[in-house]
This record gives sequence, structure tokens and C-alpha cells, in this order.
Amino acid sequence: MTSFFLSKKHTTNVKKHPEIYKRIRNDQTFDFLDKDSTYYPMKIRIIRFPISETSHELVLTNLPDSITPAMIKLLYHKRWGIETSFRELKYSIGLNAFHSKTHDSIMQEIWARLLLYNFCEMITTNVVIEQNKRNKHTYQINYSYTIFVCRKLLTTQKQKFSNDVEILIKRELLPIRTDRAYPRKVCTRSAISFIYKIY
Repeated sequence: MTSFFLSKKHTTNVKKHPEIYKRIRNDQTFDFLDKDSTYYPMKIRIIRFPISETSHELVLTNLPDSITPAMIKLLYHKRWGIETSFRELKYSIGLNAFHSKTHDSIMQEIWARLLLYNFCEMITTNVVIEQNKRNKHTYQINYSYTIFVCRKLLTTQKQKFSNDVEILIKRELLPIRTDRAYPRKVCTRSAISFIYKIY
């Protein structure tokens, strides 16, 4: 268990003891610090559990000691579907980059992409994948291609295309390869300026 205090103060005491105090910038929002409270106590547990014979997962949590590492591993596993939904929203749908600058326009982009995500989920629940025993792998839906098909469905006027959506999605299935792991690719993305639109 690691204990420290969060603070927006830039006092000498906070500077001298970085192991006790972690400073939050004044422009960062943190709902638990206001004018009346100077420090916010934090207790964080670092839990390490194996996910394969050669790799482990580190999890930071503020859950009490009564929650065992095995229980946290189970909760982490149950939450994985939510994490993959966030991944699809950010990268496949494109929710990690906005083209608008005003608050209302950004909110409109968020709601439009959430609607597209829910529409794709409704379409994919009706797609039945027939697993062939002769194949080496079982197959799953290619979500990026499904989003492309759903966007095409929403923008086209042809009735015939809407009847072929499930057939199109079934053409681009992906094999499920178990026990496959890759190192996490961490790369920073620079901000893209839209100043070129002025010229």
C-alpha cells in the first residue's frame, strides 16, 4: 500500500517532500480539492498477477485490502469488454481526434460517433458466424470493416445495399488466435493544426 497526499499548493514543504506530496497543476480539474481543503489523502495498492508463464500484469487500485488479488484479477477480466469498447470508440470510430473547436460542435461529434458505435453493435449482434470444424481457427467480426460497411449503409440511398450488409460483414472475418501477445506500442502523437484550412 502506497500513501501520499495530492495538493495544488506549491509550498516549500511540498517541494521538499516529493515522496509524501504529489502536486496537481492549478489548471487541472480535481473535484476533491477546493478552497477549504489543502491536501487530499490517497492510498494506492500495487498488485501484480501472472497472465501467462512469462508475463505479468500490474494493476493500481484504491480498493481496500479485503479485496484479494484473485478478486481484482476477476474484476479486471470482467471489465475487459468495456476497455475494448473504449478502444473501438477511440481508434476505429475516431473518438480520439476532433475536427471542431467549439464546445457544442465537439459534443455533436461525440454523440454522432456514439450513435455510430451503437448502430454497429446492433448490426453485429444479428450477424451469425458459422464456424467450420475443418478450419484451424474460430472466426470473429472485423470491427473496423464493420464500421466502414455501416457508414456506407447510412450514407447510401440504395435499398439493395441494406439487404447485403450481413453478407458483406461475413466476407471480412478475422481468425481468433489464442495465446498471442504483442508488446504494447507506445508512441506519442503530435497535435495536428488545422491552420492550413485558412489558406
